[in-house]
Amino acid sequence: MNPEFQRNLWLECTQPRLVSAFAALGALLALVWLVSARSFGPSTAIAALACFAIFTLAWGAHLTAESHIQELRSRTWDQQRMSALGPWPMLWGKLLGAPAAAWACGGVCVLVYLLSIEVTADAGWTLLMLAAAALGLHAFALIGALLLAQRGHQAGAPMSLRIAGGLAALLLARSIIDRPSSSVRWFGQDYPPLPFTACLIAALAAWLVFGSYRLMCEELKVRTVPWALAGFIGFLAALGTGSVVSLTDSPTLISGTLAKTGFVCALLAAYLCAFVFAPDPMLPRRLLGYAQRAQWRRVAEESPLWLVSLVYALGLGLLLGLDGGQSIALPGHWSRFNGDAGPLLLFAARDLLVFFGIACRAPRRGVEGSQLIYLALAYWLLPAIAHLAGAHSLAGLLRPQTGESLTACAVLLPQVIVAGLWTRRAWAGRMA
Repeated sequence: MNPEFQRNLWLECTQPRLVSAFAALGALLALVWLVSARSFGPSTAIAALACFAIFTLAWGAHLTAESHIQELRSRTWDQQRMSALGPWPMLWGKLLGAPAAAWACGGVCVLVYLLSIEVTADAGWTLLMLAAAALGLHAFALIGALLLAQRGHQAGAPMSLRIAGGLAALLLARSIIDRPSSSVRWFGQDYPPLPFTACLIAALAAWLVFGSYRLMCEELKVRTVPWALAGFIGFLAALGTGSVVSLTDSPTLISGTLAKTGFVCALLAAYLCAFVFAPDPMLPRRLLGYAQRAQWRRVAEESPLWLVSLVYALGLGLLLGLDGGQSIALPGHWSRFNGDAGPLLLFAARDLLVFFGIACRAPRRGVEGSQLIYLALAYWLLPAIAHLAGAHSLAGLLRPQTGESLTACAVLLPQVIVAGLWTRRAWAGRMA
C-alpha cells in the first residue's frame, strides 16, 4: 500500500470524524426519506446529489487542503519531502487519503441516488460528472496548498487563485444549469448535452490532477520541462474554438481562430501565474548563468511559468502576424483592448515586468495586493481621472487603444523600456 495514502488514512479517518459525518449525512437523508412518505423518489435523489456536493465536493476539498496546510504548520512536510516517495505516489496518497472520509460519505450518497432513480445511461454520466468534479476540486485545493508552501506557512493562499477558481466554478455551474436540452454543437458536430458536459468536466479534472502533479514535482525538486502548460493552453484554445467554428470551415479560418484563442489564453495564463507563484528574485541570475553556459534545458526547467506563457503568446502573436495580422476580439468590458497582437503583448510585457519589480521591493505578504493596486491604477483609475479632467491625450498615453496598432505600439514601447529599467533597479537593490 502507498505509505502516504496509509498515513493519511490513519490521520484523517478518525472515529469521531467518521461517526459525526455519517450521523449528519444519515440524519439529512433520513429526514428527506420520511418527508417523501418513506419512499425513494425524486426528492431523495435530489437530496443525495446535494449531500454529495456538500460532503464530497466541498468538505473533501477542505480536507485535502487542510491536511497539507497542517503538515506545513507542524513542520513535518520537509521530512516527507526527504522520503523515498516520488511525486506521483505522494500526490495520489494525498488526493485519495486526505479526503477518504468525504469519499466514503459520497459512496452512501451514490447508493441512495441509485435507489431513488431508474438506472439508465444518464445516471452513469451524472455520476461520472460528479466524481470528476470532486476529484478536480480536490486537486485544485491541493494546488492551492502547494502554492501556499512556496509562500511560507504563515502566508495565506493566493487571492488571485481563489478568484480564478471561483470564476471557473461559476462559469462551469452556469454551463451545467443552462445546458441546452437538445444538443451541444462543437466543431460543427452535435453532441448530447449530458455526456458532453461529463466528458468536459472529466478532462478539466485530469488537467487539474496533472497540474498538481507538476507542482508536487517542483516541491520534491524533480526537474520538468514546461510542455504541459502549452498542452493546457492548446486544450483551452481547442475548447473555445470548437464553439465558434465548424470542421467544414476553411483551414485558414480554423487555424486563425485557434491561434487567436490560444493567444488570449496564453496571456491570461501569464497574468495568473505571475499572481499565484511566489517570485524568486534570484531567478534572473540563475537563468543568465545557465544561458551563458548554453544549458538551455536548465533554462527551460527553471523559467517561471509567467515567462513561459508570455513566450507562448509571443509565438502565437507572430503566427497571427504572418497570417495577415488578424485582430484579437475580446468580449464584454475588455473590448477596448481589441486589436492586433502587438499592443496586447506590450501591455503584458509592461505589466509582468512591473509585477516582478514589485515582488523585488514589496514584503512577501504584500506582493499580490501591490500588484492588484498597480493594475487598478494603470487600467482604470488614472485613465478615468485623465478623462474626467479633460486630458484625453494623456488618457490615451496611459491606456492606448489597441485598435490603432502602430500608435499603441509607439506609446507602449517606451513604457516597456521604463518598466524594464525600473525593474532592473529594484532587482539590483534587492540583490544588494
